[in-house]
Amino acid sequence: MKQLIELSEGTDVTGLLGVIKYEPQIPACLAGLAKGAFPSHSIKTDEERVQNLVDLYEEYRTKYTWIATEKVDGSSTTYAIVNDEFGVSSRNLELKETEDNTFWKVARALDVETKMRKYMVDHNLSALTLQGELLGEGVQKNKYHLKGHTVRFFRVFDPTAYSFFPYHQAIEAIAEMGLDFVPVIETDMTLPGTVEEILQYADGRSALYETAREGIVFVADQLIDKSADLSRFQGRLSFKVISNKFVLKHEE
Repeated sequence: MKQLIELSEGTDVTGLLGVIKYEPQIPACLAGLAKGAFPSHSIKTDEERVQNLVDLYEEYRTKYTWIATEKVDGSSTTYAIVNDEFGVSSRNLELKETEDNTFWKVARALDVETKMRKYMVDHNLSALTLQGELLGEGVQKNKYHLKGHTVRFFRVFDPTAYSFFPYHQAIEAIAEMGLDFVPVIETDMTLPGTVEEILQYADGRSALYETAREGIVFVADQLIDKSADLSRFQGRLSFKVISNKFVLKHEE
């Protein structure tokens, strides 16, 4: 039986009618105008997959303790101040500043340059690089249902020493700058016994939204000797484990 409701002029009926306000997504402009190749003063954000480290896995498991952080699914971004110049890069290119470029817009919205410069003065640094994942509308289908755009940072690099910060120091540095780090899952951990077990460990829910997480990046808690065979890591030993459940869900 239908119920009649008396309404006076000006009554808000959005709830009664189930009307939801439509707010268009903010498009992400990720291409931008290239200023040049990725700058040589910093290191690209690519991580080795655990499947390529099977021969080293037992050494990694027994020799190091690790920090596990969520691998968030966004677009790689690098912010650097070198020779007193602030620069913004995507995964492979340094970008010119334009009004519509999302990497630059987020840098300005978060006031990244000012925060980096203050940190450099406070810690007597002549150069600094921050690297993270750009997330939000129009980026990788926005799996985390974010409004607008932001960056979750995951490593800090000293271009002068050409070396990464120790991971705990990187976390503290990002916090001191008032920026957001990627979700930390576990610290001071020993790797699971086998590669098969670590693949299972990578499955789980994202800390950013109720969805399957892309995977985990494992970073050794200790810096490694840059003169060793692993010198290409510049003191930071790390690798990624992609969740099979995430791959199946998103067919990637």
